[in-house]
Amino acid sequence: MSKNNLKSVVSKRQLYRRIAAIVNQINHETKIESTTPYDLGQSSTSQCVEQDLCPPSLDNFEVIPDFQSTDISILASSDSEEHDLPERSVIENSTYAESLGLESQSWATSFKITHIALKRLLHILHPYHPYLPYDSRTLLHTPLNFPVKQLESGQYIHLGLEASLKHFIDKNEHWQGDTLFVSFNIDGLPLYKSTNIQCWPILGLIKNLPHQSPFAVGVFCGKSKPCPLPVYLDRFIEECNFLKNGFLHKSKRYNFCIHSFVCDAPARAYIKCIKPPTGYSFCEKRVAPGEYVSGRVILRDLCAAKRTNESFRRQLDEDHHLGLSPLLALDIDMVKQFPIDYMHNVSLGVMRKLLNYWVGGNLNIRLGSTSVIRISNTLACFKDYIPIEITRKPRPLSELQRYKATEFRTFLLYTGIVALKDILPCQIYNHFLLFHSAIYLMVVSDRDENREINSELASKLLLTFIKQGGRLYGREFYIYNVHVLSHLSDDFLHYGALDNFSAFPFENYLGHMKSLVKSTTKPLQQICHRLQELNHTGIEINNKSNLPRVEIEHVNGPCLINNFEKQYKKVFLANYCLSIFSYSKSDAFCITDNKIIQIFNIVCDQSGGIAIIGKYFSKSTSFYEYPFDSSILKIYLVSELSKELNIWQLSDIKGKCIHLPFKDKYVSIPLLHTTS
Repeated sequence: MSKNNLKSVVSKRQLYRRIAAIVNQINHETKIESTTPYDLGQSSTSQCVEQDLCPPSLDNFEVIPDFQSTDISILASSDSEEHDLPERSVIENSTYAESLGLESQSWATSFKITHIALKRLLHILHPYHPYLPYDSRTLLHTPLNFPVKQLESGQYIHLGLEASLKHFIDKNEHWQGDTLFVSFNIDGLPLYKSTNIQCWPILGLIKNLPHQSPFAVGVFCGKSKPCPLPVYLDRFIEECNFLKNGFLHKSKRYNFCIHSFVCDAPARAYIKCIKPPTGYSFCEKRVAPGEYVSGRVILRDLCAAKRTNESFRRQLDEDHHLGLSPLLALDIDMVKQFPIDYMHNVSLGVMRKLLNYWVGGNLNIRLGSTSVIRISNTLACFKDYIPIEITRKPRPLSELQRYKATEFRTFLLYTGIVALKDILPCQIYNHFLLFHSAIYLMVVSDRDENREINSELASKLLLTFIKQGGRLYGREFYIYNVHVLSHLSDDFLHYGALDNFSAFPFENYLGHMKSLVKSTTKPLQQICHRLQELNHTGIEINNKSNLPRVEIEHVNGPCLINNFEKQYKKVFLANYCLSIFSYSKSDAFCITDNKIIQIFNIVCDQSGGIAIIGKYFSKSTSFYEYPFDSSILKIYLVSELSKELNIWQLSDIKGKCIHLPFKDKYVSIPLLHTTS
């Protein structure tokens, strides 16, 4: 650009750019002038002429020693190194600048730094690191805008399904598959306590690989549910139908399949356009009519005709439908691909209902205050025995109304069977064991060869639980959450372990999305901007090739043989972490094929092989015998550690255990997601 075309009034950033360009040009010209031999010779000659010096004679020269070829090479190499220094410095500075920028991005997004604070920090750092941008939006690659769709009740932004799938492929470069199975979730999320503004994102989750995080396909924000529903879902449905024929990414074709829609009951009713959970014909699996009892609708018929995809699409049961669902345009099974979510149904539904019965129900069921205190004290004692994989530790029953879904799940699967033992009346305790054993069976089992047998057993246990519950708690017990337990085994048979179609990962992601909103101004844009910024913080690879991994070296022993050169306090495996007892007693118990082990040391040999040194419990018996022997689930009452230390290879370990005190013994319960 010529000087005449330069603007007379420029921004501060433009002024800095022009100054930097001029400085770079001056430095470049100076470097050329100072390193040109011709100019140096010309300068010295002219200096001689100006000083009017006489031509030199041989007598005026001192004897110059002979130069060897090595001397010439040294001079040449020295000269070349001098010329390479600026280029090398530029490369190093460029690498350093890129590294600092990426680390700054990661820090800002990980700790949810506001743009105002980040921008101020960049202004402070810029004089010392001029390659950093001045604006936080430049650093985080914040998009300028999104196309916003206006709905009657709010606004919607479609982020894209195909883009998210390609991002997943890029993150997992070691994945060699060609078909992506995606589970979707649609649910409402209140953003503020003082207003009705709510967020309804469409979330997806890749089911092919474990330990994946959900992603947002689209986000709606408004004062009520997204309305009209067809307008809210049309971009999502259009893209799903487009992707069913596959898509290309980096010269490879990938297939896309819908795995399931995992939602709570109200959200399923809304997107399927059927009666809500309070309706008489709401049951999604069977044509079971409800009846009104004591202010609620109950469902007692457990043997009604099953609904099918064909009957749903033809709307044979008119009382079940409120209209035509937009999802009918997808090639999915409208019954089987909407499984019962055990987070809402089992944990927040039935387990919470049982605890409320025992703490504040009718007098013929309610526990006395002394019994409630005993249970609370027992739960408090369990805090030091809960492993690191369970994030929420047990709380007393006085905080029952604040329990989260994970706390109800922990109580049902692990702590409840011990805390309620000898406190809850025998008949009620055995009724609870029906529920515990059925859910435990469907959470732990994911093998195809055992699935049909376990599904049949779990179905019988749950049907017995439902029928006995009516006699113990009254007809009001047959609420919707209890009724659909009779259908849970069918979903288990179709999808496998209950965590394969659970809403737990989606609920965690919703909480993360809520934390992205910093003010009441344009919450939809805030969420979408932050989500896009997270996609630019670097490529994450879910690669388990560096596992198992040991940490925290020590020299305290014990060691049984001398060929182990290093000792450690922790070892990380794919799904869990083990520690020595002196470091963390809650993470120091594991299970082999037939023994419960307490870990005393973790050792590593010269070839990298890892072994466990510990003692095993010599006495183990079943903890309960109804409805079947607890040893079938590998739940034992153990005591008496072996006197001598033993050694096990890491490959001998089949999983991790929760070790809970009971009287003068311990109850050992396998940690479900760790067992093989």
